[in-house]
Amino acid sequence: MLGRALAETGGLPYGELLSERVLRPLGLGATTCTADPPGRAVGYRRGQELPPWHIPGLPGAGALRASGADLLRYLRAHLDGGHGELAAALREVQRPRLRLRLPRSTDELCLVWNHRRPGGRDLYFHAGATRGFTAFVGFSPQASAAVAALANTGPSLDGRFLQAAYEVLRAA
Repeated sequence: MLGRALAETGGLPYGELLSERVLRPLGLGATTCTADPPGRAVGYRRGQELPPWHIPGLPGAGALRASGADLLRYLRAHLDGGHGELAAALREVQRPRLRLRLPRSTDELCLVWNHRRPGGRDLYFHAGATRGFTAFVGFSPQASAAVAALANTGPSLDGRFLQAAYEVLRAA
């Protein structure tokens, strides 16, 4: 199993593989898995500066650092359908895999995105947080609209920041 996984990744560490296959082809030059990149934003909790979060054992769960401009480039690639080898991958991560079984919900989960269809229009979005940061990204192919919202503080219990970002996307 490990041998197959190494063959599929060319034996490269996560950050190098991501850079080679996704970041460089999409022109995401300010995105990295480096824990403390130059010019990084500082996260805060209750007004106190927090050190960067180091996740060497599970980098896919929050080790990626991206600028707002790179997030918008990434979203634009989804709206444009991508190019080259990445086009199929961009379509594949938008394919619904699981429908949530919640009352009155038609939400679906894709590999990367949450998917909703309010008013028959597709909305793809993802939100997350690490120590001292909160982020929301989303796009609507029919509206040709994308939203990237970033905060250098952890999420609030009431979720106002993330809900406001989602509402901007929904209104686009």
